[in-house]
Parts: sequence; C-alpha cells; structure tokens
Amino acid sequence: MPVTVVRDAPENLVLIVSELNTFSEAFHTFPERPVGLIEIVFERSYHSGLSSPCQRYCERHQLAYARVSRQNLLNIERYLKRWQATLVLTHSVPVLPIRLIEPLAHGGINLHHSKLPAYRGGNPLLWQVIDEVDRIGVSVHVLTAGADEGAILAQCEFDRPAAVSKAVLASMANRDCGLPLIKKVIPAWLDGSITPQQQPTPSPTSPANHISFTNLLSIVSERSVSLNGLWDLACCLERWPPEALPIDPWCRWVPESMVTDCCHRPNVGQQVARWYQTERVGSRLHLRHPDGCVVFRAQFHGPTLLAKLLL
Repeated sequence: MPVTVVRDAPENLVLIVSELNTFSEAFHTFPERPVGLIEIVFERSYHSGLSSPCQRYCERHQLAYARVSRQNLLNIERYLKRWQATLVLTHSVPVLPIRLIEPLAHGGINLHHSKLPAYRGGNPLLWQVIDEVDRIGVSVHVLTAGADEGAILAQCEFDRPAAVSKAVLASMANRDCGLPLIKKVIPAWLDGSITPQQQPTPSPTSPANHISFTNLLSIVSERSVSLNGLWDLACCLERWPPEALPIDPWCRWVPESMVTDCCHRPNVGQQVARWYQTERVGSRLHLRHPDGCVVFRAQFHGPTLLAKLLL
C-alpha cells in the first residue's frame, strides 16, 4: 500500500517543452506551484533573439521563462536550481540527461502520446496513424534515462478520428486525456498515494522515431497501409512529402480527396512496386493505391512565388 505524505507547502513545478500547445498553455492551472517554463529550441532559434509564444505565455501568467538549445541540454540545470524546482514535467522533448532529474525532491514525470509500452519514441501519433489503430493512447510516466521507459502512473485512450491533422490529434490527446491525467497524477505522486507500474522491457511495437520524408513511402508500402489509412496519413501530415512528389519551389501538394475507383491506377500485371507512386493528372497529383488513389492539389505560397517572379 502506498504511504500518503502530508506536506506543509506546495511544491515548485517546472515544465520543459518544445512549443506552446494545448498542454503547455494550461501549465499555470496545474496543481501545486508552477514557477517556470523551459523551452527547448534548435540552435538557430536560440540565437534569434525573437520572442516566442512560450515566452509571451509566461509573461502573461507571471512565470519564469528560459530558452535552452537542444545542443546544450545541461544548461537546464542552472534554471532548475535558480527556481528551486522540486518536480519537473516534460512533454514532447528530447530525452533529458538523468543527472538533471535525480537531484530533485520528486524527480520528473512525462506526458507521452501512446499507451506505453507501445510506440516509445519521439513521433508516436504519426506511427499510430500509419498503423491505423482504432484508439490513441496517452500515458503519464516517471522520467528515467531510457526513452519513455519509466514506470507508468496513469493512462487513458480515446477513439482516433479519421482524416485530421497531427496538430488536431495532439490537441485532442492533450485536452481529452493528457490534462485530466496530469492534474490527477501530480498531487497523487507528491503525496505518495499512487503506485507506479513498471513497464515491460520489450515494446510490442517498433520505436516511434521521427521519419524522414524519403523513408515514408517505403514504410507505407511495407506495412500495406489501406486506402483509408493512406488518406488519414496524408491528412495527418497536411501535405505529402516534397521529396516524394514532383513539385515547384513555390507550392506544396495538399490532400484534396480519396477516390476508390481511380482510372489512373496501373494495369493488372504491372509490378506491385508501382503502388504508392504518384502520377500527374491535369492539375492534380494522384498517389496510387491498389484500391484507388489519394488526390492532391497544388497550394501556392504567395511570398515565395512573388520572390521567384522577381528574380
């Protein structure tokens, strides 16, 4: 049985994220005492000097703010000490050096968009769309040295909607599962009234790593993604990878429709390798599938087009 601890004062919470989203923008409403937010950015953003949405959010809610480059994660330590952090919360960030977390009175916990131990890694939502799962999982777990390997504190699932962007899917995961879970877990974790459940070492799925655009078509083909799944994937990405499509520099191809009786499919007897290939049909692009095709339209980007014309 867990032993409940009686505390005299609220604990200092620090949130570490890579962007402002539906989870991080609710940080000021979390239990205990939210004191500061650390934003992990790429090197070019670190030196830009521009105010970010995370920084403006902290200014509105009187929270401390710091920006740390992905190349210098150990700089996080100075802010944890300065703000006297006792618990770190993370979401959608690189694996942190465990030496940053170990000195804290209550360590760290992470929000992950899958039902662990499945889909450990940095891009779990996209891989769940590729695998055409019916339900999206969300887990809150203890931070450890391994990627998403810590003991599970709480989990939930929701029905995966069809044909939505990754941003919409992430927003639903945070709103419907992530925020309710984290607000229950924080006081239970601090009071010692929750029992962490150790994860099995092997994961039932491949690592949910980030996918290069050049590898996407081969992954889709190898997994025999259905036509509906291909349409969902195109909508999830909001465009098809430019490396996979013939495209002009000033436009991108965005999903328009799914056609179940596509007259431009390869004839019977042509190699299976021709499935998941694209074909220009008038002003549209068709991504071929054994059961039809996904149709893309060109979306022009005005500023880039203007610059091209002026050259």
